[in-house]
Amino acid sequence: MSHRTSVQILFLLIITSIVLFGCDLKAQDDKLLIFVAASLTNVVLETKNAFEEQSGAELIFNIAGSQTLAGEIANGAPADVFISAGPKPMSFLVERNKVDSHSVRDIAGNLLVIAVSSEGDYEELQFIEQLATMKRVAIADPELAPAGRYAKESLSTIGLWGKIYSTLIYAADVRAALAYVQTGNVDAAIVYSTDLAVAEGVLGKSIIPESSYSKVTYPGAVVVGSNKKALAEDYFSFLYSEQVASIFRKHGFLTVDSTN
Repeated sequence: MSHRTSVQILFLLIITSIVLFGCDLKAQDDKLLIFVAASLTNVVLETKNAFEEQSGAELIFNIAGSQTLAGEIANGAPADVFISAGPKPMSFLVERNKVDSHSVRDIAGNLLVIAVSSEGDYEELQFIEQLATMKRVAIADPELAPAGRYAKESLSTIGLWGKIYSTLIYAADVRAALAYVQTGNVDAAIVYSTDLAVAEGVLGKSIIPESSYSKVTYPGAVVVGSNKKALAEDYFSFLYSEQVASIFRKHGFLTVDSTN
């Protein structure tokens, strides 16, 4: 093989390597890694294709419990966006400088409702005080789930916590509390309004005063160290669009605007 031929081959190999490296970088630039609370699964998956078609980017979701995701990010897991169920996991990361505090904003909201069986004794439930007449009432464990903390806060504010404490059944999470109603193990459960959208055989009673518990929010933020900040902001803008807002509402969430 001549020296000239060897040089030509070497040149072609270098050019090929540069092209492949550039393609790899472009592929990475076109991906947005989003750590998102499990309760938002239906919304983010249902809107995934629309954003990908609009932006040309690929969305990759890591879906799990908010505190679990926050722990992964705190331990160095790569991520571009974090969307939490409740402010506590987000505050956990802000305190550790793992998310950009200036980028935190509310994506959606939720409300507490009382779930009763559609075939039980409390179909006509009208007042929250009637919980004190029931044999068993389920809530998510306040030590494990935000829904349980909100429920405890509401019951305490209203003055019912002490009255029904002995009848309370703690569930591992809010969906488990709802399941207790569906199986007839409890007379009622305090759950999110969004849980009713996926439940059968239950009725939702919107009789819990919103003023009795802290605002239920789903904050989102850009993760510190992400090089996709512009794309992340595009995704947040997309989530505030009317197109996505209608899907949030369909699944029982409250929508917020981008100025919150």
